[in-house]
Amino acid sequence: MRNNSNSRGGRRPQSAERKRTPFRRPGEGNLPRTRRVREDAPFSERAGLASPREAFGQMESEADGYRGFADRPIALDIIDRARQQQTPADLPTEKLQKALADAGLGSRRDMEALIASGVVTVNGQTATVGDRVTAADMIRVEGRLVRRTMAASSTPRVLMYHKMAGEIVSRDDPEGRPSVFARLPRVSGARWVAVGRLDFNTEGLLLFTTSGALANRLMHPRYEIDREYAVRVIGELEAEQMLQLQQGIELEDGMAKFDKLEDQGGTGMNHWYLVQIREGRNREVRRMFEAVGMTVSRLIRVRYGAVSLPKTLPRGKRMELTPEEVRAWMLDLDEAEKKMAAAAPAKAEAKKAEKAAAREKARARARAESEAEARQKHAANVVTQADADVNPSAASLAWDWLTTQPRFDQLSADRRRDLAYLIELIRAYDTWDWQNDPNMSQEVRVAADEFDQLFWFYPLSHSAEFVEQVFAQGWEQYRQQNDLLVQTLNDRRDHYLKGHLKDLMIEEIAGHKWGIVYASDYKSEIAHRLMEENPEVDAAMVVAPTSVSLRSNGKVDVAQFAEQYFRGGGHADAAGGRLDVNLIQVGEQAVIDFVKEKIANQAEEAKEEETTLADSLDPELAAKMAALFKK
Repeated sequence: MRNNSNSRGGRRPQSAERKRTPFRRPGEGNLPRTRRVREDAPFSERAGLASPREAFGQMESEADGYRGFADRPIALDIIDRARQQQTPADLPTEKLQKALADAGLGSRRDMEALIASGVVTVNGQTATVGDRVTAADMIRVEGRLVRRTMAASSTPRVLMYHKMAGEIVSRDDPEGRPSVFARLPRVSGARWVAVGRLDFNTEGLLLFTTSGALANRLMHPRYEIDREYAVRVIGELEAEQMLQLQQGIELEDGMAKFDKLEDQGGTGMNHWYLVQIREGRNREVRRMFEAVGMTVSRLIRVRYGAVSLPKTLPRGKRMELTPEEVRAWMLDLDEAEKKMAAAAPAKAEAKKAEKAAAREKARARARAESEAEARQKHAANVVTQADADVNPSAASLAWDWLTTQPRFDQLSADRRRDLAYLIELIRAYDTWDWQNDPNMSQEVRVAADEFDQLFWFYPLSHSAEFVEQVFAQGWEQYRQQNDLLVQTLNDRRDHYLKGHLKDLMIEEIAGHKWGIVYASDYKSEIAHRLMEENPEVDAAMVVAPTSVSLRSNGKVDVAQFAEQYFRGGGHADAAGGRLDVNLIQVGEQAVIDFVKEKIANQAEEAKEEETTLADSLDPELAAKMAALFKK
């Protein structure tokens, strides 16, 4: 018979002298280990591991010089403000040792011994055995916050994930690249929703939540949730470049600027900056630095709203906010929303007054003119309905050809009807009938606008896939599934138009009044609204960094204008061309001056070319020729 006490497979005898304690420090060899918690368990369960160094250990040097990571995800002042709004008297209480035991730090008896040793504090005060606590109380052991599992059925779950470069923020990828969703734990009865995205090569803080409403609230442009990024660039920004990035720079999808730009130090290829933005456009930070001639070699998001990337969270790992932290954050969002709502009436009143003043100004101009002239001027700025036979859209022409093909008859009636409906949506937007045709239904107007927005939202390489999905599901179902995206795009466009039209300039050019706006997106929409709101202008000029878009009410041939001054062309009422001056470098007024100077120079050249033969002849010879021809 083998001696089980000495064999490899036998049970080891328990020593009567061994005691369980929650933490084991170096040198305390007689202290046992506490239970090990699964790595994929919620952070609220993992926060009380045996060693504070395991539970709260410092992250390795992840940023090659950047040291601006936060000590904790949610600032203490936010949690404190949230606690002040709670009523502790109404919250259920429990014994402190039970709360610590439920957090996984050990048995209740072990926790009593731990409390008696004086290393446990509640809300900053040293605790004693028998103290009672609520869910709102902050418990620390040896200065480390204890994250408790609290009953909060109405509180959504929020995960922080430290994304690595080389991961995609998508559940499916045809290229088979690693996805961040593969690293997330399963959640019963729900799914993780990503709060925004980070591109393939960007690292840092990614948030996930089980609440779609919370995700929408955090992503919607209306709330202007700020983001902070640590940016490593090659070289160092000049003062002029920093000023440019803070004042605003024109990108392909509109103006962009940093709300904050701080030099974090470094040399050579390891120079760091901390930037803050309030948008989440694709590769916005990288594109802004590229616009001023700088190359970004590393990009790390370190904060999203009130949540910061803690230094204790290594790359590729996740951490779950406690219900208390989530509730505190949501209360902070509520406060910000209340402030926005409180300021909204004043903003609305100011906007109302501004519009009223503009209307009165327009009435004054109208009274100075005859009724007939005013009516004519207003009518001139309304683009007439397109005649499909005279000026069809490209989609209409393609459709006419398609209907003549033998295989067209093989399509089902439903398929042909769907195709015809989508062609009509494209035609209505392309010819601008969605705005100008009085006989068009509101349903078709809205559908044409939304279809166009969704189509151009996706890259051109995904156009075929987009159309296939619309055909497969039907427009109505597809539209409903993308309701949030459509709302976001509409809000973004409305914000974009209002912001850019505020900077409208009206200038006299070549005998006509021009409305001039600087924008690189929604050019047709801006031109249409510009001329609609300003009936005194004859034409609109939308200027981008390297191009111009021109629209006319019929009094100006903008195609000829584009050909003469911008090396472009188009139709008489819609044209475009290239800009020979750098808008960013020379400023806005310089573009107008450039056009006027070019017009003046061309007029002078034309005058010189009109000199007669007599002007070029010797005066005596000219007199003889004049006498000969009796002139």
